[in-house]
Amino acid sequence: YMCKRQKQFLEQRPDCVLMQRIFAWRERMEQLTVGCGSLKEVSVSAWGCYEELDGDDVPLIEFHAIVRHLLGQLTEGTVKYGHEVCQVVWNTCAEKPDNEGCRVVCSNGTVHSAQSIIVTTPL
Repeated sequence: YMCKRQKQFLEQRPDCVLMQRIFAWRERMEQLTVGCGSLKEVSVSAWGCYEELDGDDVPLIEFHAIVRHLLGQLTEGTVKYGHEVCQVVWNTCAEKPDNEGCRVVCSNGTVHSAQSIIVTTPL
């Protein structure tokens, strides 16, 4: 809804470049706050429900460049895209010689085993 209204507003004022930039900045800030790739993924009922944590913000300028660099250090296929995680199974039986540590079960039916995993969630 918000994106649609912004688009309508800007179409009536095509010469207002500053306003376009402000809307684009605000959209990016909301995406960062809620941890989504598009505001179409966010329910209007959740708009503004997130609290600011105490402390200073840490500017992550060029964060994507850091991620691209780190991805370049990994073997191709290490990072799985489009695999929605349904369950993480932590193996606590260290006596098994084939102990992989944990398994990640995905909605597409694939299961990945590893000695360790990284789980990220939006704050």
